[in-house]
Amino acid sequence: MFNKKPSRESLLDAQFAFLFDPAPANEYVCIECETSTLALETAEVQAIHLVLIRDNRILSSQKLSLFVKSSAHPMEDNPDYLEPLDAVRQLLYYIGSRPVLGYYLDFDLNLLNQQIEQLLGFALPNEQIEVSGIYYNKRQSKSQPINVDLRFDTIVRKLDLPILGNANNALTHVITTALMYIKLQHLVKVD
Repeated sequence: MFNKKPSRESLLDAQFAFLFDPAPANEYVCIECETSTLALETAEVQAIHLVLIRDNRILSSQKLSLFVKSSAHPMEDNPDYLEPLDAVRQLLYYIGSRPVLGYYLDFDLNLLNQQIEQLLGFALPNEQIEVSGIYYNKRQSKSQPINVDLRFDTIVRKLDLPILGNANNALTHVITTALMYIKLQHLVKVD
């Protein structure tokens, strides 16, 4: 793909022009993908979980979970499993023009952008917020640099967040990541 500067005019499909509308104030979408592996070169998205944050509240009743057909889960006859492009289309409508955030957002977007680029002609244009990066910056000391443990469980413990349900479940992760983001917005530094 060419490195186009994302704009409404460069969209492959004008139905996605809403991505360039002004974002609603104080609204974010948290994303978490379930994948076949953590190796980016071979990983396939198996599920995408999204939750809306509005005014420092997690609207879990408005969450969206999309199950994606993959080589591990072809599920040809299961209507709950979507083709990757159909899943990404629904993801784009859910996100709209809102900023997106995630625990390790770069990984998820590297996978999702493969389909997003087919629909838009470029990668997701929305503002992107890496929650682990915010945590890192709030743990780091300018005068005394330290090694920062960025493991999910460590961040949950350091921020004194509740452990929700099955800690290894991607839906739980997306809600916990949203909690991380909200808490980090109210902290100057994390000890």
